[in-house]
Amino acid sequence: MLCHILPAPWRNNGVALSNEGHQQFHFDMKTNRVADLGGQENEKQNDFLSLHEKMLSKHPGTLIEEYDQINIDHLREKRLLQKLADEASHIAVTFAGISGDSGMHKHWQRLCLDGDSYQQLIEDEYSYREKLCTRQIFRGTSQFTISDTPFCMGGNIGLDSSRLLPPFMPVQRNEDGIFGLLLYLCFPKACQGHLPYAIRHVPPNRPSQVELSHALSITPLRANDILLGLLLSMNRQSFELNAAQNLVAAGSFLSELSNLTIASFKETIKEKYSRFLQIQITSVQQYLHNRPDAPSFWQEDTKQVLENLKAAIQRDNSFIPSDLPGETSSEKLAVFKELTAKFGRLLTYWPTIWKAAVELHRDK
Repeated sequence: MLCHILPAPWRNNGVALSNEGHQQFHFDMKTNRVADLGGQENEKQNDFLSLHEKMLSKHPGTLIEEYDQINIDHLREKRLLQKLADEASHIAVTFAGISGDSGMHKHWQRLCLDGDSYQQLIEDEYSYREKLCTRQIFRGTSQFTISDTPFCMGGNIGLDSSRLLPPFMPVQRNEDGIFGLLLYLCFPKACQGHLPYAIRHVPPNRPSQVELSHALSITPLRANDILLGLLLSMNRQSFELNAAQNLVAAGSFLSELSNLTIASFKETIKEKYSRFLQIQITSVQQYLHNRPDAPSFWQEDTKQVLENLKAAIQRDNSFIPSDLPGETSSEKLAVFKELTAKFGRLLTYWPTIWKAAVELHRDK
């Protein structure tokens, strides 16, 4: 990460409200344009920390009052509006965008972009697959945005540690995805803030493109990909308004799963993650249905993703974590079962650990 702060080229005045995940972002996948943006020097360099502090820990209503214009184009549910009316609501995390390497593991979600990002993707058949496969993008919001989604990419993140936060998953990739989902599920008064700025991500020795098969692939799944699906299967109706109690409930849920026999554990993973894949299948089918006039190259790749999702449900080994040690599927599954148990215990004890840390800091 290079702390070269770049304003989003599509930046507008005002503040936005959103609960649409990736649809709240603009994606610029023109690789030559990304390179040009990365080389820009701002006339006035912004203070990196003050950009995050502009939103972090504040009540979302306080920020809205600062602007004359409010964009609600990406507001689809009332949960965020309910948070605006709660005095205890606050922006718990903030994100700036990324210019350069996207940091994204899979690319097929780009097929389901909307608006200008989708139009840019399909505007030219000859550059379409380059845009689908490139790792070089500019991703960011067009305005200061208050959101309520499970999104979390930890490359450029601010955390309000004056209040309880969930733990990050300590191991493996997509640990930030687990953090974001726990914040969304367990913290009913927490919001996200997005800044219409980006910093450069230039990891060494990483190719600028992925193969098309990788861009359209669903598997192999990693441990935290599967854990994310398990957490999504929880009965959220039983959650309380108290974030600490919700973390304990999530920890108990994972601990109970880890107490199953290895055969039952495997079947439960398959059952619960299959539901998550089925939701994705329905979403992709809707995009195909709603875009009958889309270019044939987009339709072909989207249909391939649909087939890949359906095939993943049918294969038993789809639900074995690919990134854990072990020579056989059974060995990998046993490691994942232990990992699930340990993370469940961490969630259960996390509020107590946090409270003790706060008291120790106060007593210094």
